[in-house]
Amino acid sequence: ASSPGTLAMAQPPVRYRVWVGGLPPDIQKDDLYEKFSKYGAITDVVIRSSERDTYSFITYAERAEAEEAIARMDRSCAWGAPVKVNI
Repeated sequence: ASSPGTLAMAQPPVRYRVWVGGLPPDIQKDDLYEKFSKYGAITDVVIRSSERDTYSFITYAERAEAEEAIARMDRSCAWGAPVKVNI
């Protein structure tokens, strides 16, 4: 059994979440993984929609990966219309 001190010292991994807006309403997680995984290791993808927008939160393992995704994908026309990508 591990001691309580060992558990107390363990830190949760730091993750970096990117917001992606202006997505098509029929977007799937696989579509987002395909476009965004080239910039780094994705740990999570969540898709949400409202009456006005379909958007996603994509979580990267490293800050530099999230920053690269923002730099490369913001205002890109990955799915026809420009998407917005930021933190």
